[in-house]
Amino acid sequence: MIRQAIRPPGCLRYVVASRSEAVIVNPLRHIDEYLRWIKDKGLKVVTVLDTHVHADRIGGDPFGRAAGSRRHPPR
Repeated sequence: MIRQAIRPPGCLRYVVASRSEAVIVNPLRHIDEYLRWIKDKGLKVVTVLDTHVHADRIGGDPFGRAAGSRRHPPR
């Protein structure tokens, strides 16, 4: 399952999930929205990926701490 969320305009982020685990790609600041959707689906976030650094991105640190997952920042 892949969920693409677009908000605000032009800012893409994704949740890629199997039946029980999820990877978050390029999370924005709206952590509660992710956590609510993930909880509703019964998923566990295992990894947060940041493909690039940008002003609209929070980076995976706050999300990783909230979800108890690993973070992989861009190199």
